[in-house]
Amino acid sequence: MDKKLFQSRFEELKKIYEAGLPGKIIKIKSEWASYLLGGSESHRYLAEMRFQVHKMAGSGATFGYRKTSDIAEHLELLIKLLLESREHPSQTQQDQIQSHLINLVMSFGTPPKKDVQTNHKDERIPLGSDILSSLAENKLLFITEDDVEYGQLLTTSLSQHGYEVEHFLNGIDLENKLSSQRPAAILMDMMLPEGEFAGAEVIRRVNNGEQKPIPVIFMSVRKDFESRLQAVRAGATHYFVKPFNYEKLLNALDEVSGNLPQNPYRVLIVDDDEELTALYSLTLQEAGMRVVVENDPMQALARLEEFKPDLILLDVLMPRCGGLELAMVIRQFEAYDLIPIIFLTTEWRSDIKLAALNLGSDDFLNKPIPPWQLVSTLKARIKRLRKLQAVVLNHHTK
Repeated sequence: MDKKLFQSRFEELKKIYEAGLPGKIIKIKSEWASYLLGGSESHRYLAEMRFQVHKMAGSGATFGYRKTSDIAEHLELLIKLLLESREHPSQTQQDQIQSHLINLVMSFGTPPKKDVQTNHKDERIPLGSDILSSLAENKLLFITEDDVEYGQLLTTSLSQHGYEVEHFLNGIDLENKLSSQRPAAILMDMMLPEGEFAGAEVIRRVNNGEQKPIPVIFMSVRKDFESRLQAVRAGATHYFVKPFNYEKLLNALDEVSGNLPQNPYRVLIVDDDEELTALYSLTLQEAGMRVVVENDPMQALARLEEFKPDLILLDVLMPRCGGLELAMVIRQFEAYDLIPIIFLTTEWRSDIKLAALNLGSDDFLNKPIPPWQLVSTLKARIKRLRKLQAVVLNHHTK
């Protein structure tokens, strides 16, 4: 997708969200007022209010309204406690919720800043500011190899496959370069002039505190466990023992640098938040994936049968059918038993996570999630599935 077109579509989604936000806040206040009036239907109003607040907690920061998202998250917790107790709220509880509703209105009164400063220590950052930089094409590759001839050979070979390669003989020069330029990936020797595990030490330093760590692939003549462990602790995605299979290295580099296979990854998103799923869909499509969105969980099985996805991205809290319930139904079908299910939610209760794990869930992702993390997590899970499918197919054809 052309980057200007992507930016245009993102801005369009953001404007739609902003235009609809006042109406959503009015609806939440209306549900609360109806609940306080009492009657046999009061519990239904409170449950609907929670669904609306839950969606706002997940989508607000995504579109730049971080304060709105934070207030909605606290408000959802108060509502959940009322739903679980099934008792009429005390005056203190009413005052707390009313205060949060007032703050919700005030939070929308201040538009989000256009230029958001990224705080590496804070995961709950607005996502709109980093979508393009996260997904932009980057073919720059840094190689750190103290063997001059071998490093030149790798540089020449990888350049022929479309990479823009820079070769460094030691970790110091690499770190100096990283202060001004960020590559798509680093191909790193474990043993450097600075020490036997110097490669891992350098990577730990350069990626420390980074919101989006630079992908790294280690290479070494060492086969021992300690060397492999140091690579893992440095955040390595792959470890190659010299001499290694060059084609496998290319595949690994294509994977970590964002190039997807010719057969695109297929993702089914089931979430009742229309604006948020539209943004997730746009993000994944920009990364080369095929995406189908279903906002009605009751229709998810039909989409699953039609689309045959590699992975299902599933919200936990949805009306009519929750994410855990839907996952239970999906797992009843043997054909869907191996499809990875990743839950998207603002819910972090341990019993919810345990129930999801018992259903064969592959991960929990907390809303809002940075685009690079969403893309990389889904790619890793689908890659693992396709490897398993290839092994099974190979076994049956023998």
